[in-house]
Amino acid sequence: MQKILLLSIIAFPIILFAGIIMIPVVTSYADHNLAQKAAQQTRRWFWGHLISGAAFGVGLLAIFSISLFLFEQQLFLWPSLALPLTAIGAALLAFGMGADGIGPLAVSKEGHPAQIFFDGSRQWVMGSFIAGSILFGLGQILMIIGLNHTSLLSTTTGIFVLLTAILFSVSAAIPSGWGLYVLGLSACAIYLPIGLALWQII
Repeated sequence: MQKILLLSIIAFPIILFAGIIMIPVVTSYADHNLAQKAAQQTRRWFWGHLISGAAFGVGLLAIFSISLFLFEQQLFLWPSLALPLTAIGAALLAFGMGADGIGPLAVSKEGHPAQIFFDGSRQWVMGSFIAGSILFGLGQILMIIGLNHTSLLSTTTGIFVLLTAILFSVSAAIPSGWGLYVLGLSACAIYLPIGLALWQII
């Protein structure tokens, strides 16, 4: 495996978390007035969502890189199941992030309150984000189960990463911007140990 591919495993959680901390925190997404106030910080809102959405493209490359390692270990089942799930999940997450980042700003630019966007699209954007988190997270879980059939991670680290992957999947259910922080921190706890372990053996 090329080390350039390994860099994607380490880069994904870093890029994702960098984007997330740029997004102004909305303590409750049920309160669209709070979301509108947060979106008024247009640069942070736009770039935070854009970077976070783009991070899932890197995340898909990271999953592919881990798949190559599993294929080299003659473990074909887990990556074969995980890749389609993570591909669909990454697309939905990128869409949700992109729509949430651009939509309210586009509405505001036309002279309308951003709350119109949040009122009209919240179920679609949030639905895409929740579905994407579940599918991407399920793919991660399958990938980690595959990794735990190798000697790459210690037993303790393997269990920790698996439990963190489950936390990643349910973080979208947190009805607050703090759920994004759970998502970002979970990604760091999953991919950094895997990336560093692979780096040492390649």
